[in-house]
Amino acid sequence: MTSPSDGNEILDIATRAFIAPFDAVLMLDVTDGAPIWVDGRSDPPLAALEAPADAAVTCAWRASERAMKRILDGERAIESAYVSGRLVVAGDMSVMARIKVEKTR
Repeated sequence: MTSPSDGNEILDIATRAFIAPFDAVLMLDVTDGAPIWVDGRSDPPLAALEAPADAAVTCAWRASERAMKRILDGERAIESAYVSGRLVVAGDMSVMARIKVEKTR
């Protein structure tokens, strides 16, 4: 996995937002940008522009760049974004219960 940030704002926000391990690999599929992978098996979780070589994606979030930023910044609750359709979740839904996102702003 590469390290942050290469000027990628979502990568920078994700690096600050995920504060506790969640024992899975999460892909943030930004519909109008590059995907980000978050390896929640480490403490703290590692956000990168490349998937970890040693694990498959367990869960994926798909959202626009604006929606993803708002979720990761703590401006919008993950649950609210999901229920409203701004966030699509695929894969192991139990990962959602283990994720803790720190408000970054």
